[in-house]
Order: sequence, then C-alpha cells, then structure tokens
Amino acid sequence: MAVMSRAEMRARQVARTRQPNTFWPWFIQRVTGVFLVVLLAVHIGVEHFGNLDKPGVRERERELIVFSDVAHRMSMALWWVIDVALLAFVLFHGLNGIRNIALDLGVRTKGDKAITALLTAIGLAAFAFGIAGLIAFRRYA
Repeated sequence: MAVMSRAEMRARQVARTRQPNTFWPWFIQRVTGVFLVVLLAVHIGVEHFGNLDKPGVRERERELIVFSDVAHRMSMALWWVIDVALLAFVLFHGLNGIRNIALDLGVRTKGDKAITALLTAIGLAAFAFGIAGLIAFRRYA
C-alpha cells in the first residue's frame, strides 16, 4: 500500500464531497475569465489612455478621467453594453470563485445550497447597485 501525502488525501476527500453538477459553473468561470481579459483591456485603454491627446486640456490635467467624458461615453449604447457586461462578468467570476473555494473546503449539499443562495443575493444586489451607478452617468450626458 502506497503512502499518500496530505494533499492527495485532501484531494480524494474533496472529490467525494463535490457535487456532480459542477460543470456549468466551472465552464462559465473559464468563459467569463477570457471575456474579462478582453473587456478589462478595452476599459483600461479607453478610460485611462483615451483622453491623453484631447485638445484644449491643460497640460497637468491630460491624464485625468473627466466626469463629462465618462458621461458622454455612457450615452452611447456600445459603451453601455461593455460596462454592463464587465460588471456582470466581474461579479459572476468573483462570486463563483468564492463558491468554488467553499466547495473545495468540503462544504456539503445543504451548505452548498445556502452559500449559493447567499452569493446569488449578494451578486444581484451588487449588480443592481452597479446599474444604478451607470444610470447616474446617463442622466448627465
């Protein structure tokens, strides 16, 4: 009989406690991760480097993000979709990651459902709060 390390014993224990229907959360975690890389690159490029060559801006304010520029961007449907998608993907990716950590720590079926329900409620509340913030920009466009 071979001697197992602590990590191997823990891996076997986790494999026994994991739920069989974890494919879709696992798959969506990977998909949102790929989209987040792209959307964050677009967000950083536009928000932080988009107004460096803007005419009429004083020299030391060139790198600042100005409220009116963000409000103007939020008046366009493309940027609205990008920001809402970024918000949704960040929330799902982060909260599903927390759920996966709980499952890896050996949370059983009832605990899994409770954690999933709690994280879903937190995610919906945070999404609503984020949408309210995005709507605030549209009012000033």
